[in-house]
Amino acid sequence: MAVRNFDKRRYRSKLPMYCGRPDLTPLIDVLFLSLIFFCVSSSFVKLYGVKVELPQTEQASSTSVQKQVISITHNEYGDRIYFNDAEVTKGNLGEELRGRAGMVIICADRNTSVDTLAQVMVIVEKANLSAFLAVSDDMEQKEILFEN
Repeated sequence: MAVRNFDKRRYRSKLPMYCGRPDLTPLIDVLFLSLIFFCVSSSFVKLYGVKVELPQTEQASSTSVQKQVISITHNEYGDRIYFNDAEVTKGNLGEELRGRAGMVIICADRNTSVDTLAQVMVIVEKANLSAFLAVSDDMEQKEILFEN
C-alpha cells in the first residue's frame, strides 16, 4: 500500500488556516438586536396608585347614553344641518336640544361657513349643553396669501 504525502497537494487553498477562537461579535449583535426588538414590541402596563379592593354591590340600572352629534355639510345650495343623522333647520335644532343633558359634538365640513357654525354653537349654548368641535389632525398647513 502506498503512503500518500499530504504536504504535496495539487490544489492548495489561498486562505490561511484560522487557529483560534471564533469571533462572537456578530452573535452578540444579533442577540442584543433581538432583545431590543422584543422589549420595544412588548407592552408593559404599569398601574400607579394605591391598590384598593372594591366592594361588591348590585348592578345599578344601566342608563343608555344617547348620541348627540350635530353635522353640518356644505353643498352648492348652502349649508345643511343634521342632528343625529336627521336633517333639521336652525329653528328645529333648538327644539331638538331642549331637555337633553350632556354634551354635543359638532362635525362641520371644511367648506361650511363660519356664520352657520357660530349660529349652531349659540343654539347649543342656549340649550345649556357643552359643545365640542370635531376637527381632523391631518389637515395640511397651507400658506395664506393676503392680497391688497
